[in-house]
Amino acid sequence: MPEKYKRLTDTDLSALKAQGCTAGDWSRVLVCNGFEPHNVMNVHFQGDIRLGALTGEVTDCDGVSRRAGIRNATLIDCTLGDNVYIANIGSYIANYDIGDGVIIEDTAKMVCTSGCGFGNGVEVAAVNEAGGREVVIYDTLSAQTAYLM
Repeated sequence: MPEKYKRLTDTDLSALKAQGCTAGDWSRVLVCNGFEPHNVMNVHFQGDIRLGALTGEVTDCDGVSRRAGIRNATLIDCTLGDNVYIANIGSYIANYDIGDGVIIEDTAKMVCTSGCGFGNGVEVAAVNEAGGREVVIYDTLSAQTAYLM
């Protein structure tokens, strides 16, 4: 187990259960220092879960700030960074590593299956309606590099 994560304390576990949280196996839910259980409500944990600190705020693209936390969701085999806001997930989020400060809200389902490339390696005809000069997408591709390609 990485040093960053530790097992839930009895206090954390009691707080989570009091706030409507459940787990298939609580021993598989790990948290980092700074984890705030009072910001997690009505969440079901399944599989290997790693939770970051939930002590700050996150701001969305419209400039609206919210307290970090997880509400009304099912997480399956996920790792969450620090100060995320996840709320109102209709079905579940499965097999994701979610970075620091991410906001996910009002989403039906998010699933990452083996072999997902998130667009990496896909050839597209960018700014060329006739085709024939496809550019291979990768995670750090810039417009300038695509132009040169």
